[in-house]
Amino acid sequence: DFKVDEYLGNWHEILHSKDFIWDYGCQCIQANYTLSPTNSLIVNNSCNRFGQDVNAIGKGSYKGGGKFSVSFGLFSAPYEVAYIDEDYETSIVVSCIDLPIFKPYVWLLSRQEKVYNSI
Repeated sequence: DFKVDEYLGNWHEILHSKDFIWDYGCQCIQANYTLSPTNSLIVNNSCNRFGQDVNAIGKGSYKGGGKFSVSFGLFSAPYEVAYIDEDYETSIVVSCIDLPIFKPYVWLLSRQEKVYNSI
């Protein structure tokens, strides 16, 4: 019952499984997802790297059921929303590429800049 329209918009990266080359030196990483009228996906990743704002624009498509295909240049990668809470405020995303140089990546994303755990 994944609702792509509710998933679109701005997300803050809370943590990720390991450094991805684009993340080097980045703070305050965000991703903004939009769909064009033709269902093309636009991903605008942004961060502050060493005091400068930087962006990486990816293009892709929505495959249904929380699955996307996204390209930031040379190749497309699968992107799957493995978990999303019922309010679409927190998600866990995975990307697995079946190539020896790539390992699975996992991201925890939130609509809020910080996630607090109450004990």
